Amino acid sequence: MRRQGRDARQHLNAGGPGQNTLIPIELFKSNDSHKLLSISLRDVELEMRSTGTSGIPSVSRRCAKTIDNAVLGIYAMYREFLKISKGAGLYLCPSTEEIPEMGMIKALNMLAGLLDTHRFMVRQESFKPEEALAQLEEWNQKFNRHLIGPPFLINRFISYLKATDTRIKLDKNSYIITLGGWKRFSGQMLSRAEFNRECVEYLGVEESQIRDIYALVESNVVAIDDEHGVKHVSPFIHFSVRDPKQLDREVEPGETGQLAILDPLARSTPGFMLTEDLVRLLPEPSRSGRSGQRMQYVMRLPESKEFGCCAVNLDKRLEDLDAEQAASGSCPVVA
Repeated sequence: MRRQGRDARQHLNAGGPGQNTLIPIELFKSNDSHKLLSISLRDVELEMRSTGTSGIPSVSRRCAKTIDNAVLGIYAMYREFLKISKGAGLYLCPSTEEIPEMGMIKALNMLAGLLDTHRFMVRQESFKPEEALAQLEEWNQKFNRHLIGPPFLINRFISYLKATDTRIKLDKNSYIITLGGWKRFSGQMLSRAEFNRECVEYLGVEESQIRDIYALVESNVVAIDDEHGVKHVSPFIHFSVRDPKQLDREVEPGETGQLAILDPLARSTPGFMLTEDLVRLLPEPSRSGRSGQRMQYVMRLPESKEFGCCAVNLDKRLEDLDAEQAASGSCPVVA
């Protein structure tokens, strides 16, 4: 067994064999998370972070072999479910230049290599929806236009369109691509059904053009919506759904349980981790004709110490800026 398994198990409480062979994802937030490594720190090529509501970053370190595996796996999923090879990407998030270590942005930025052009619309923690609208209009009839970012920022843009009674018509090959949690910093949960309805009304797309991605900075997994809104798990990863009260037992397909990820792409940190997410695997045949695991995200564990990903901190910062502008008499339309 690799050294990472021996070191990591020292952190675990006593329990059944299924529990002891899974690394709790919270260990990536510990001060000594480097002990999870099965390689030397000198061999770490990339370090990525994700910070939720606790403010404590989850640190994920990857060696060259892990990055090779992850890049091939992620691009394969992007091509399978999005078929993007050209067009323009309107990124409603900061650039990797501003926040190079943010895992969510790193994964979304990989899409830019498949596009003709792209723009990041959040600069220095500021988002001006009128500039995003102007950019979309500039690209009209020149490119297929894609909106890319965390759900709350795309929802923020739609709120601006609603407030100004503006409706646009994106292209038949456009996608709305979201990645990140659906719960805001305030605890408010964004409704996926309402989000879809408003995308259809204000962005002029079909529901099949709205694609959400489930991913974790600690793992190399991406699960992407197909044209029917069902998430397909990367074929390089295996999802094991466990009974939260008896972690060495898998629940039956279709039942809700705690997600464990078995990730053979990971070569520098544990490839067998226990998340704080409740999900269920869908037993019925895929309507899109694809094989492999399909999952439905349910919620975070009720006892989870935090919620959301690194995007919730940006959400809070933008709300604070709105409040400051409102106090100074220059209240933005979105607020």
